[in-house]
Amino acid sequence: MLQAKRGSDDELIPFKDKFKRFESLLIAALPPAALKVEDGIAYPHPKIYNVLNPSLSLDDKTAMVETFRFLNTNDQLVTLSAMNSAINAYVQDRSLEIFRLLGGVADTYQNVLVAAGDGSSTTGLLEEREKDEKGRWNKGMPKAVGLFPYQLEITTGASKKEQEISSLLATITDLSTVGNGKETNVHFDVWGYNSKKQTTVVIERHGLSYHLFGAGDTRFLSPDSTFSEGATFQSIINDLEFNRIAKLHEMIYGKRGFDYWIDYNKKKKDEVELKIEINEKNFSDLTLRPGEKATTKEPYIRR
Repeated sequence: MLQAKRGSDDELIPFKDKFKRFESLLIAALPPAALKVEDGIAYPHPKIYNVLNPSLSLDDKTAMVETFRFLNTNDQLVTLSAMNSAINAYVQDRSLEIFRLLGGVADTYQNVLVAAGDGSSTTGLLEEREKDEKGRWNKGMPKAVGLFPYQLEITTGASKKEQEISSLLATITDLSTVGNGKETNVHFDVWGYNSKKQTTVVIERHGLSYHLFGAGDTRFLSPDSTFSEGATFQSIINDLEFNRIAKLHEMIYGKRGFDYWIDYNKKKKDEVELKIEINEKNFSDLTLRPGEKATTKEPYIRR
């Protein structure tokens, strides 16, 4: 539908009613600066439609909205977030319709599209679902690196004076169970992969976490981290905990660690000080003049 909007009016005809649904969701979330009003009716600024191109990466979209002089940095963030909100709301409604047409029954239904990463066009994202599980190219699927919404924030730029919009590398989505003893099914489908960083999904509930790892040649997830290649957050945590931090902990607190040698050298220092003080006392007694009494004062020993 978004691709058709970028084409001719004839291409949009089959999606006309659906696009009106999407556009109403978008208008409701856009900041006033991103809207134009004609005859009392609000419309998105014409340039906004260019940013909706699903083939653009987040970096491309961010660079584009930065050129819109009618939007300040906060309005740019709200505009991109409005697009994300409209996409998720529309896709949830449409997916629920399809779910019911296929015979699905649900008391509560929630569908969430979410992206994680730096927002650039990596190899995995470029391939995305253009390839099927067997690695065959599916030319019927349009490239959609920009369809999935990133969770965004405003950060300080390199100059520390400029502000810029950046994505969260790890995203969080809160979901609620149906309750009343009913089962809640959670289904995951992964679209794009980064070949160097393995996709990781963590489900947390009642203080327990369940880790699932993605595979580059399928859309499946597995609790087995060897399911595919690439670094994961968990592998980094394990390396820190069992290798780097463990070695440092052993160096400090181990049997022959820093604490052991500090205590050992303190004892040696006390022993040397005691010998020095005893020798000083003996030397003092040797230098007494005839008839002088030796002191009976015990040498001071520092403990």
